[in-house]
Amino acid sequence: MAKHPAEDSSAPDGFRQTRVPLPRHASLALLAIDDEAEILELIRRWLAELPLHVHTATTAASGFELAKTFRPGMVLLDVKLPDQDGLKLLPQLLANDPGCEVVLMTGYSSVESAVEAMRLGAADYLPKPIAMTRLLEIVRSWHKRASVYLRTVQLDQVASQKAVFEGIVGRSPAMLDLFDKLQRIAPHFTNVLITGETGTGKDLVASVLHKLSPRRDRPFVVCNCAAIAETLFESELFGHTKGAFTGAYMARPGLIETASGGTLFLDEVGEIPLAVQAKFLRFLQSREVQRVGDPTVRVVDVNIIAATNRNLEELSGQGRFRSDLYYRLSTVTVGIPRLSQRMEDLGPLIQHFLTLCSRLYGKPQLDLTRRARALLRSYPWPGNVRELQNAIHYAAMMCRADLIDIEDLPETIALHPKSRTEHGGSKVLTLAEAELAHVIEVLELAGGNRSKAADILGISRSTLYRILEKAGLDPARGHGEHGEEIAQTGT
Repeated sequence: MAKHPAEDSSAPDGFRQTRVPLPRHASLALLAIDDEAEILELIRRWLAELPLHVHTATTAASGFELAKTFRPGMVLLDVKLPDQDGLKLLPQLLANDPGCEVVLMTGYSSVESAVEAMRLGAADYLPKPIAMTRLLEIVRSWHKRASVYLRTVQLDQVASQKAVFEGIVGRSPAMLDLFDKLQRIAPHFTNVLITGETGTGKDLVASVLHKLSPRRDRPFVVCNCAAIAETLFESELFGHTKGAFTGAYMARPGLIETASGGTLFLDEVGEIPLAVQAKFLRFLQSREVQRVGDPTVRVVDVNIIAATNRNLEELSGQGRFRSDLYYRLSTVTVGIPRLSQRMEDLGPLIQHFLTLCSRLYGKPQLDLTRRARALLRSYPWPGNVRELQNAIHYAAMMCRADLIDIEDLPETIALHPKSRTEHGGSKVLTLAEAELAHVIEVLELAGGNRSKAADILGISRSTLYRILEKAGLDPARGHGEHGEEIAQTGT
């Protein structure tokens, strides 16, 4: 059978790998708007050495139409245009594409106009007559940043689709270890305990375990232990006969019986009342249940997956959770890392949720501005993957077009002290900080492979070493003597 051109059948079981196009928002096109044709020709000639598309316009109206069509990454904008003041066109250009960098050009240079341009969102200010060296310095700096960003987003897109294991996105060593463990225990487990903070995806891991097990075609029953009243817990779990208690108008099997032949997932198992824990322990030992008010003993064959965000061993020491039940449940334990412990998965997760939201809300493929993406990378994510998913969903609903900016993100993220500063609300990096942030981001996306990261950045490996050492980072940490990765990162 012929292989679909967008799919790679060499990926191992459980993984889907897809080739994706370059992101449309990471543009390496430049637009120059000036009413003097001679200046536009000079700009074309000076920028000919750079690998970018240069578009030109002599009026504000024609320039704005080109901006809507080509979505350039940088606009060189003259302040004095025949049909509209450049300072009035500037906000329109940024509204059309918040990720665009606009540089104002004018022969009427003044401190006041420069301040006003920066207040309106201009990236820089270029006085006339234009100095070729200054123009090239500005454009080269932007082109380098845009090129790295373009490659970064492309890697995020590829990784988000290349490393989806049964619906779980992750390429970090911690997640690859988790995927390997799930595949090993799924065919054989009886009791499994999943641990992890709120929002790490314990329910998703439980579902994957069931899907990978021989019971995949049998029931998968979920019990949210934190949502059941203490007085009803026993009947919910074990069932009851008609008239067993007030309101029991008919006999009903419990969740254990309902899951017979399949898997019962007990979410937040630490919330099971102590009185019910003893009866549940007896079931785990005998695999027999008795409904409330019914002496009949029923044998039930079911796998148990329990999950908790609490330390059950600590609760046992406090007398709030039976130690014998804890040891019975934790025959096999699966720990899920916090998102902050696997930040190399953040980019692929962002792209994964952007794609899902684009389909859900019927929008073109959503993307993030460079500053919004940087903000998400600086946020500590106390709510883990669930918080990230909710943030992308919120931003997808709030953004007016198909490009998400900082203002579209939830305030808890946009205004977080680790993400923002008091200067205009957004974090301002020095050139050295911005360079280091780019290097670390690309190094993470390259799976820690220094040679690959240096190649993407367009620098030598020795230069990469110097940047990392200058920042106080160990360039060899976690990697082999010659830059090869110790942990598996692929497929």
